Amino acid sequence: MKKRLLFFASFLACYLFIYMIYNSFLPDYVYIVREEVEPKVYVTVSGEKYHSEACHYLYFSKKAIGKEKAIQEGYTACSYCKGDSFETIAVEYKKPIANRKKTVGLVFFLIALPMSIAIFVIIPLKKKKAKP
Repeated sequence: MKKRLLFFASFLACYLFIYMIYNSFLPDYVYIVREEVEPKVYVTVSGEKYHSEACHYLYFSKKAIGKEKAIQEGYTACSYCKGDSFETIAVEYKKPIANRKKTVGLVFFLIALPMSIAIFVIIPLKKKKAKP
């Protein structure tokens, strides 16, 4: 019974150790990044429209983004300038392809099991001496 308990404790310790290391260094998702050239439009911090650079509705808080990205984020075209643009901007799109949290259990089990077996073999149980 003690051997089983020690083995389980060493397995759990290895599992938790690997979990802490795994979570601290690796990102949650693996992404495919693609870059596209799109017409450059401008959005404001508080606005819901995208504008061309010369639009008089743009004030101090303008941020340049791609037109398709602006549409994807929920912005609509300004009624005055229509968001027409002659400039272009390179835009990065990230698409998650793998969620590492789905494979965590199996990976941890496959790593923690041999480690706990090694600990169990290296640190033998001390046997109590029988009284005469």
